[in-house]
Amino acid sequence: MIEGGSRGAKEEMAVRMVKRIRSALSGEGGFSLAEVLVAGLILVLAVFPMVGMFDGAFLVSKAAYDINISSECLQLYAEQVRNMPFYVPHTEDNITTPLDLDDFYWGARTPENNNSWSDAPDVVMKPSGAEPYPEFEVTLKISYIDEEIVSGMSLEDGANATVMANDWEPMALYGYDRPKSNSGKPLTLILYEVKVTTESGRFYTNTQLYASPTDVVANVYIDRVINVSADTAKLGTRYNSYGDCISAPHDENNITIRAYGEGFTQSDLDGGLVDLKMVRVEDTDIQVLPVSGVTLTYGEEGSEKYLEGLIDLADDNGDEEPWGPDYRMPGHWHAWLVVNHIISVKNNAFIVEYPVPVYDELNSGFTDSDGDKQGEESSTNEELTFTDLDYVMSFVTGEYPNPGVGAVLQLIHTVEENGIPIDVIEAADLAINPSASDGYQTGLTVTASFDFTGHIGGNYKIRMINCMDRATPSIDVPGNTYFELDAGPYYYLEGPPALNQAYVYEATPLTASPRHFGYDDRSYPYTLEIKGFNFDNLIAPSDIKLGLGGDTGVDPPVGDNEVEALAVDIIDTETLRATFDFAPSVEETERGMYWLYVRNSNGFGNVLQPAFDVRAPAPIIYSYSYDTLGPWQNYYGVGLSVVGECFDVDSLAGTYVDVMIKEVADPLNDWLATEAMSDPAASADGTLLTCELNLVDCDIGDWELYVMSQPALLTDSGYTDAIGGVTYQSFVDVEYGTPVLLTQGVPASGEPWSVRITSRYRGCDDAGVWGDWSAWQTSTEGSGSMAWAWENDPNHDTINYKTEGEMYFVELRGMGFNKDGTIDISCIAKNDLPPKFPLFKATWSSITVQCDRANALVFVVMDETMKKFSGPDEGGYVDMEIKNNTTGDSSVKYINRFYFRSEG
Repeated sequence: MIEGGSRGAKEEMAVRMVKRIRSALSGEGGFSLAEVLVAGLILVLAVFPMVGMFDGAFLVSKAAYDINISSECLQLYAEQVRNMPFYVPHTEDNITTPLDLDDFYWGARTPENNNSWSDAPDVVMKPSGAEPYPEFEVTLKISYIDEEIVSGMSLEDGANATVMANDWEPMALYGYDRPKSNSGKPLTLILYEVKVTTESGRFYTNTQLYASPTDVVANVYIDRVINVSADTAKLGTRYNSYGDCISAPHDENNITIRAYGEGFTQSDLDGGLVDLKMVRVEDTDIQVLPVSGVTLTYGEEGSEKYLEGLIDLADDNGDEEPWGPDYRMPGHWHAWLVVNHIISVKNNAFIVEYPVPVYDELNSGFTDSDGDKQGEESSTNEELTFTDLDYVMSFVTGEYPNPGVGAVLQLIHTVEENGIPIDVIEAADLAINPSASDGYQTGLTVTASFDFTGHIGGNYKIRMINCMDRATPSIDVPGNTYFELDAGPYYYLEGPPALNQAYVYEATPLTASPRHFGYDDRSYPYTLEIKGFNFDNLIAPSDIKLGLGGDTGVDPPVGDNEVEALAVDIIDTETLRATFDFAPSVEETERGMYWLYVRNSNGFGNVLQPAFDVRAPAPIIYSYSYDTLGPWQNYYGVGLSVVGECFDVDSLAGTYVDVMIKEVADPLNDWLATEAMSDPAASADGTLLTCELNLVDCDIGDWELYVMSQPALLTDSGYTDAIGGVTYQSFVDVEYGTPVLLTQGVPASGEPWSVRITSRYRGCDDAGVWGDWSAWQTSTEGSGSMAWAWENDPNHDTINYKTEGEMYFVELRGMGFNKDGTIDISCIAKNDLPPKFPLFKATWSSITVQCDRANALVFVVMDETMKKFSGPDEGGYVDMEIKNNTTGDSSVKYINRFYFRSEG
């Protein structure tokens, strides 16, 4: 690891890799032996994230941004390296293309036999400015390790001590590209580091071991390492999901650890074939020693095997300062298991950490500058003094970007959002007395100063963290330890409230997401719900205002245009509801993105910017519902209620609105949704629109529903909440509907009903001779009467009264007949008077559906060629059913929509 730089690649990377390896080792999916051991041999040394600083009330610094983004970048490129082959031999057919990891690293450069890790060059994997992550440069360096010489030294020193064969070349032929030591031994371990460098020069690294899978010959691995010491002073503060302690303080010796795994036996231990130690790149390895006797202890717990032994973290053999008197470096360490020359490494197996700081006097043990344990947001140098503290580390002082090593004192806001404190105030000028032992003693006095400007008012509790790096004062960083006083409040800051967002308040929300915008020149005011923290109960309307532009760096801010709240309702310490009227206050030139200011009664206020968008009036839909029927193909007269804004109708000014639909799959299908329907009607304030949809000739699928204002041609299509990032678009999902015949008053009163029948008949004389056909005659259903067809023989079998008929539907109107499809029409007479001759039963099959959107018509037509025989002796009333051949759905049975009329 390069000293003086920032150590990045957030801890989550190590956690993810641990989970991957655990999954590979313990899963039931069936891994091969090689896969299991490769997973065990991959060592991820994810060096900790850097620089997490709060800026003002909420904003983290650029360094914290670098941490988040660089960790993603590191993971991406570390995985790219890990996916390269460890070794592929070159051949005469392919002597130039990089095939394996060392080929990629060296490429066609002059062969490099110097294996030193300390001065290995960084090869650029991705230059700054290139995607992805153009703000970062990504480099790679590698060294080989002879595992047999890594004893009593760090992995870094082991790489420095490994000497490559003189005839080895990355791009050579015939096996000379195979990595070998100067003794001719093939090397099977690569130590490599991916480094991300920011534009500011800070860098974050990820160092790993990569093992050759071709040399794996046994199922040897460590699953987990835990601390089982009986002495609680030797136990650390970190625990795994099983409740096992996985850490220990680095100022303790004779710590009992237990390593669970596979591939070792009692006889292996007795034969001296097993070695177990903890390793880290930057520090000397820690040998796991026998508890008694000459070997480690072998044991079994259920189906699990384990090795047990002692580690000494305070043996003065540590390589890294400034961790005290050569104590071991805090953070993740890794288990190195050797069984009969087979090596397995469990990454991030154990955590070495600082002793936990202790606060003996608790709440009574500190004072501030004036003794009242509270301060004001305007204080720039509030000094706090803490007495009777134990183990508060202070090794290397410094300021950002080199903040040093040791303790960090914080005031933590007692209110949390999503489990994270809404504000953290970090101390400066932390001093420890006495300081001779760097804090490794009891009875310490700590003083620190705080700058409260820009921080949120409220109650704060005290947290002291011993940090590996003061740039990462996080309680989640392995190696860091802390105490936190939970029984506060211990300190009260007279400061401003926190502001999170402001959006239009609705008792019943009309949209799934809050709306951070409104419109000027409205006849109604807007009530904005303001969310945040630490609102006091004395906030007045004059303490709340929206502003556009101006100077927000002063308190109170001064805008080029300001709108003061008309009223305020204080719901609780986290919620306000303030009413604003934009009609008289905001003119055409004053539309835009407004900031919001809220001031507590103590005089301290805060600004949220941006907070609310005031826009020019334009129709926008928030929700809609169907009053009748539904969004079905070839339906019309579909009653729709649309809730939104700016549905303005002014007949004198010539302003009106239309409801439109546009097919998502084919935007050229952009239609007037109310074609052939009555005009849409809007409420007086323009927030509710009612209309009837015409879905005749619409394709199945999504149609965008929007409102267009005439004559301005303004629409709501594609409007976006600039603050929330939500696009407000409404879609009608047109589906197949059940076929129906129209009835009186549907879709509008005064229209004819559905059935038009053309029929004719002929009679039989006394001699049984059939006469001529009558003329065709058409009957239309409507005006409260049924349609009819010629046929009925009241005397049944009397020859000179016998008649027969023919009929067809000259027109049949309805809705839900599938577009570009066909329907079947089935009819059956229901006369059951004796004698029961066969009744009329007929089906017209595959009749083509016709659409007339302009006149809101869906219908089928027939001619004489489609006539059906209707006699003799049919019944009176007829049942009819319609089947949609596209879906197979049928209508209800329509009874008495037409009948057979007596004749003769």
